[in-house]
Amino acid sequence: MNRKITLSLTILATALVAVAGFLLRSPEDQPATSVIVQGKDLASVRAAVESVGGEITHELGIIRAVGANVTDAQVAALRERTDITISANSSVGTTGVCTVNGVGYLRFDGNRVMWDLTNPGASSVTVSKVELSWPVISKQLKKIKLDGSEIYNVATSPPSAVIAAGWKGNLDDRRIDPAGAAEFKLELEDDAVTDAGQYGIRVEFAEGCSVELQPAPACAMVGDPGLAFDGNKVLWYLANVGSETATISRVDITWPTANSTLKKLRLDGSEFYNIETAPPSTIVTSGWKGSLDDRSLAPGDDFEFKVEFAENAVTDPNLYAIEVGFASGCSTVFGTPPTPTPTPTPTPTPTPPPVGDLPDGSGVTVPPGLARNVIDRFDGYSYRTNEGTDVWLGGWQEFNDDGAANAGNVYAVGNEGSVRLHIGEERAQEPTWEEQHGAQRKVDLSDATTAWLSFEHRRISFDADDHVLIEVSGDDGQSWTAVGRIGDVYYDETWQSVAFDISDFVSPNTIIRFRSMFSNDDYFDYLLVDNVQITFDAVKSTSDWDSGNRYPSVVGAEELHAMGVTGEGVTVAVIDTGYWKHPAMDTTANGSTRVLAQYNAIQNVVESVGGSVNTEENGHGTHVTSLIVNADQTDDLQYLGVAPNANLVSVKAFGSSGSGTYLDVIRALDWVVQNKD
Repeated sequence: MNRKITLSLTILATALVAVAGFLLRSPEDQPATSVIVQGKDLASVRAAVESVGGEITHELGIIRAVGANVTDAQVAALRERTDITISANSSVGTTGVCTVNGVGYLRFDGNRVMWDLTNPGASSVTVSKVELSWPVISKQLKKIKLDGSEIYNVATSPPSAVIAAGWKGNLDDRRIDPAGAAEFKLELEDDAVTDAGQYGIRVEFAEGCSVELQPAPACAMVGDPGLAFDGNKVLWYLANVGSETATISRVDITWPTANSTLKKLRLDGSEFYNIETAPPSTIVTSGWKGSLDDRSLAPGDDFEFKVEFAENAVTDPNLYAIEVGFASGCSTVFGTPPTPTPTPTPTPTPTPPPVGDLPDGSGVTVPPGLARNVIDRFDGYSYRTNEGTDVWLGGWQEFNDDGAANAGNVYAVGNEGSVRLHIGEERAQEPTWEEQHGAQRKVDLSDATTAWLSFEHRRISFDADDHVLIEVSGDDGQSWTAVGRIGDVYYDETWQSVAFDISDFVSPNTIIRFRSMFSNDDYFDYLLVDNVQITFDAVKSTSDWDSGNRYPSVVGAEELHAMGVTGEGVTVAVIDTGYWKHPAMDTTANGSTRVLAQYNAIQNVVESVGGSVNTEENGHGTHVTSLIVNADQTDDLQYLGVAPNANLVSVKAFGSSGSGTYLDVIRALDWVVQNKD
């Protein structure tokens, strides 16, 4: 009994100490809340907040208020005053309240591709439009289902589709309930390529929001910089420094012929491959032994990757190249392929197909003044990276290969700490000139008159006639023209920059492609490609801008333009997500500099005066600005902006997601009023 009383008193004392510790914490240690404090004038409100020890974050003279970070105790003290009011600093956005989230990965089951969606909102949402791209190798799209309900079943050819009509069933079949989840499923004609990077999915909802597949970041795998040797065994130590389990899906290895046959692969002692393979190289993507666990690396652990040979292993690490790829698309690499000894040219010497006198693009630069671009810097193990002012039409599509971004002869490969596009041969080839492997990507250049393709490359193990053709199609792949040829060098020590004029091929369905042509019978001939960019102008013709669809026509501004009212002498302030530089918005129709100033209300800094800088992270602000001030004209001299001669002040109050806070928006308004003269 006494023991129980003592224990109870101890628990009570501990609880009292914890409560007292919380109550006696200094104000700076207590959690703070962002609020708006408003009163009769700015000075008195500032004094009130400072009197209770609050932190002032915003001065909002336009509403006689300040923004402040205050603790609960400080809020209570302020509420005792009768000369001020306190409001929460709520979030506000440039779009509606509709929100749908999608996971950063896809699930695969035969010919089916599944994507999990959630609706965290308080109202249901209804699918109204679906934009898709998928690998050609999987053939037609047959069906789309939402939580098991078939919502679309019109057979559609690859590689892409935009679906906004022809729905099957009723509205309820396309609806996701509030606080609900749903499985979005594609059914294809053939088995699905199990690489999420080769798919593009964007789902729009009638309520005004959308969700787009954003593949999860690549796993974080680290390989030891050296190898260890033990008789006939070669050991390489790996570490998974990420937060997810990584499963080996590909092993690419080159070894000295003296080691003889590769016998087994082990991971931490577990044998996961035992098909005997002759030297000097192999790529393993199937034939695994054991279970998935035997080739899985848990997060935070180190692992011994072991290769066993028939004979004792040569102990020179420079003679080995190992790349281990994982199911998520990432890989880790040891060494580089050993430089093969040149072999005599076979007799008779094969003759490459005639392609004309093609340039290699070296020493050529993209001309200045082209404001738009699509870019792929291969920042991840994905075929769908978009990093320019515009977006590609879908991802890279392989041809004459396996369609996977992490396997085959064409794939995204880790190199020198970055990711590159690998195009070439991983096996000995017969010395015949046949169309081999490659990759292509599409872009909409319908509103361009000038376009240039540029990229960086390194040639690895090229023989005299080995080359990669740079080809372009302006008719959606119906015909191709070679505009360049990369070849004639055995090995590039440094990256080479090249550029090609592709203006003759601008169209709504322009496609560029890299096509490898290798004649030699050695192995590891390939081209590494990085920073692929198409840079172009944006001049639309009258036929592209139907008079009924031009915004000035929609709002009746063309009548004012005809009277000479074009906004000259007027300054427009746009409070939104920022501004992206463009000649049609930087300069008025009269040719004068338009952007007077740019202010960032989130950071409370002036970003430019008398010029323009890129501050856009979302796109909404630039879109709105273009509707107002676009100075471009159609062929019949109709302006595309409502006020093409107006001056502009751009104010950033919303971030990359299109959301912001009341405090930042009010500070933006306050800055505009304070600086209107």
